[in-house]
Amino acid sequence: MKSQKAKGPWIHRATIRLLTVVFGVLIYWVLGFIVNDIGSIAGPLYSDIEKAYIDDKLVAERKTLEEEQSVLRTQIARKQSEMSLVKDNSENLQKTVNQLTELHKASA
Repeated sequence: MKSQKAKGPWIHRATIRLLTVVFGVLIYWVLGFIVNDIGSIAGPLYSDIEKAYIDDKLVAERKTLEEEQSVLRTQIARKQSEMSLVKDNSENLQKTVNQLTELHKASA
């Protein structure tokens, strides 16, 4: 196989490579500008969309369900703390019983 010889003067090849790098930098800059410009546009207000497209009964039901969920989460947290307290108390009771058993064995 013959190795392919570079065609054209080296100055043209260097210029093309330089312009390719410049073009890449410009594309990167333009994309950054577009993304920043799009990011500065304010989005729609959820309340306006909710009023236009969602039934008032569903909104009221959602609020009711959110309140119930909050109450249930509070109850769950309370039950978990009670369970933790009962667990700690039962562990302390078991330790006390074990100590009393050891004292009884030692005295016998």
